[in-house]
Amino acid sequence: MAEGIEENEEKQEVKEEVKGGKSSILKWIIISVAGLVLLGGGLFIGKMIFSTSAPETKKPEKTPKKEQKLTIGPIYTMETFIINLADSSGDKYLKVVIEVELSSEELREEIEKRKSQLRDAVLMLLTSKTYADIDTMTGKDLLRNEIITRLNRFLTMGKIKKVYFVEFVVQ
Repeated sequence: MAEGIEENEEKQEVKEEVKGGKSSILKWIIISVAGLVLLGGGLFIGKMIFSTSAPETKKPEKTPKKEQKLTIGPIYTMETFIINLADSSGDKYLKVVIEVELSSEELREEIEKRKSQLRDAVLMLLTSKTYADIDTMTGKDLLRNEIITRLNRFLTMGKIKKVYFVEFVVQ
């Protein structure tokens, strides 16, 4: 009987070892599968984030927006403006050379005919400005927009699209 008890105890120990071994193997399998899933997910996300090539799609053959923006219309250079700024001391001067972008070449002829009107409109605008008005980038951008608006009031054959300051000196 002692032998039977010893055999039962040995069988039970072997079963526990097998169970312990199975659970150990099962843990490693679960860890390996989880690691592979995480690795695969990480690679997928990394590829999505760092991929440099966008999927190619066929677009209708039109002029791309970048090329449309890069296309510059005819340029007309106005004569140099030298004016006193409207500061209270009256000792600030502005020298500016303006070039305007035209909507069409036909507009050049109209500008030549209206040169005096256009120069007068710009001079009146510039002399109304103080140094503080034109000192910042925002001030210069506002001045550009005001010049475009004033000049376009006189034009009938087209519009001025943009104003460029070729020289802008305050002294």
